[in-house]
Amino acid sequence: MSDSTFNVSKDSIQISYRRFLSESAAGFVLILLFAASYYYPVFTRYSLRASFGGDPHIGSETKVFVFVTLFLLATPLGYAVNAFSWLLFSQVQTALETFFCRPGTHRIFPILSNFEARHVSPIMKELGIDDATFATMNWFLRTSLENPHLEKLIAETSVRNLVIFLRNTALFLVSGGLIALYSAQRTGLAKAWCAAIMLLIAFALTTTWTYKPIARILAIGGVFGVGALVYVASDLELAARASFLIVTSVVVVLIAGVIGYYNCCAILLHTHLARAAVGVGTAASSDNVNKPFGIITALVTEAAKLERERKI
Repeated sequence: MSDSTFNVSKDSIQISYRRFLSESAAGFVLILLFAASYYYPVFTRYSLRASFGGDPHIGSETKVFVFVTLFLLATPLGYAVNAFSWLLFSQVQTALETFFCRPGTHRIFPILSNFEARHVSPIMKELGIDDATFATMNWFLRTSLENPHLEKLIAETSVRNLVIFLRNTALFLVSGGLIALYSAQRTGLAKAWCAAIMLLIAFALTTTWTYKPIARILAIGGVFGVGALVYVASDLELAARASFLIVTSVVVVLIAGVIGYYNCCAILLHTHLARAAVGVGTAASSDNVNKPFGIITALVTEAAKLERERKI
């Protein structure tokens, strides 16, 4: 079954493993969280059912219809969650992957094993990639793998889909934590301050804070603001739950960064091997072929040529 397959038959429903990790799983988790929040106070003082004044009688047919509808909507909902988590955390992901590539950082386990086992340093020199462009060039190579010709030369693994799943998990955790923190406040002023901090954190995550120190200052201010709200919260149990969820989301993002770095190293190695397999970029090749854009262009050209020759 191909990675893009989604088959529904009378016997079963088949979803590719990669698509499940990066898209469908996020939709299922979102639906499960909504269902749990409806019956139990997961992120708030009261369940959604209690907040809406009880649970009206719902027939079995209606419940089955809602279940099937939500199941079919899981993948598009997962797409939406994936897009939102990319908007909030992709810059953090890129920064972590770049940070792990620095000479003083990649000596830390398990970064060291990935760096040495895949001979990242000589391959980076061969491909014309330095520490500053490590993450961005890998994103370019990863996007290029969607080309049907390159799929046969450079097989993408499920690692990147796992990174996306962890990124979506971090989004669920931090969102639940902030909702719980908002619910733990009783005064209108504290709730307004909590909403302002949410906007501050979102702004800091979506701004090019790598190049703008003011965004870093805002991010630090948001962290201290969350700590202050936890301290003054009226519902200490809910505030503790919020703290746990937010801290866990940070840990998940760090784990996603390590796994993303592993995936970057693997992509560089696969690109090097694909380049050698089709004879692209010999010692006498031009400088353009020794750069990622030239390498990908040459690989696509050679792969298409080989495919035509097989058909002939």
